Amino acid sequence: MVVGVAPSCSVTFRCHMRASELKIRMKSHLCLVPGNIVSGRVTDLHTFPVKGLRHVALPKVELKTGGGFPADRAWAFILGRYAHQWDPKNPESMFKGEHHGTKVKFHQLISNPEMAGLHVGYDFEEDRLKLSKLGASTTLLDVKLTDPKGVQEAEGFFASFLVGNTNEDRITTDARPRLVSASDGQTHQFANVGGTKDMLRLHLVNRQSVLDLARVLGQEVDPLRFRANVMVDGVEAWAEHEWVGRRVRLGSVVVEITETTIRCPATAVQPSGRDAGIRNMNPPKVLQDAFPEARALGRDHKTMKALGGPESMGGYLGVYAKVVEGGGIAVGDTVEVLDHCGASQGVC
Repeated sequence: MVVGVAPSCSVTFRCHMRASELKIRMKSHLCLVPGNIVSGRVTDLHTFPVKGLRHVALPKVELKTGGGFPADRAWAFILGRYAHQWDPKNPESMFKGEHHGTKVKFHQLISNPEMAGLHVGYDFEEDRLKLSKLGASTTLLDVKLTDPKGVQEAEGFFASFLVGNTNEDRITTDARPRLVSASDGQTHQFANVGGTKDMLRLHLVNRQSVLDLARVLGQEVDPLRFRANVMVDGVEAWAEHEWVGRRVRLGSVVVEITETTIRCPATAVQPSGRDAGIRNMNPPKVLQDAFPEARALGRDHKTMKALGGPESMGGYLGVYAKVVEGGGIAVGDTVEVLDHCGASQGVC
């Protein structure tokens, strides 16, 4: 039995419920029992230097307030026929605040699932990209992305790779992939939520939620399908959706959870193993059917309403966050849910 006092609610209550259920709503506030903080641990840290390509695993990372993971989604291959729309000095002008609908202008897993079959190495000091076939040691590409010659080589390799793996005939001169990024002094993420130049986003996935999805499917689900920067464990399945609007400490970093993550068809692609690059399941459909209560929360909820869409449409797994207090995160660090003010107890 837990006894607690919710400060702003001025009441004492007792219950036998789980930590994630220890909630009462009163005076329009969410009151939490002090000392009952959802906790877990960080199991994986990933950054994705090139949109659509695989991750680079990190043992630890230093994050600044408002910043993202190093080089995360900093580069992208845009279809040549859309290259004229890209302004490196004003990256957001192409998206006009809506990143989901612009995916078709870039090479990514929805249109090019074979991208999952490339292992990615990245030198953060030199912005050097190294590619090899997943499970093989032979280097296919090793270029510095800030070098014009390296960019040309990368574009040529990628065009040949797409044709060779998908028998596409649309990779013609006018549609040749173009490697793009924001110009020096500009900050941009080629991500679904994008953020702003002053506030980038990171993506967090709970391994227990993925296991719950696997339970429904009756088969193993690789968490890498969901392309998270931070994966956590030791937290009850779906508890992360309850964190929207709250702050969470990861190591010494404090993030604010901004919204739930709607899953796109890219998650249908097997991310590893012999079947890497093959579409072999439909997570968005299963999530929508089996977990309709996993709904749009936070900024995505406001976006759905603005677009006239349903406020609850299923297909959600994971959350987006922004860094509000910089610091360090390492694999194995603890996860602690805080209130809005950053304290470990009280009202959020």
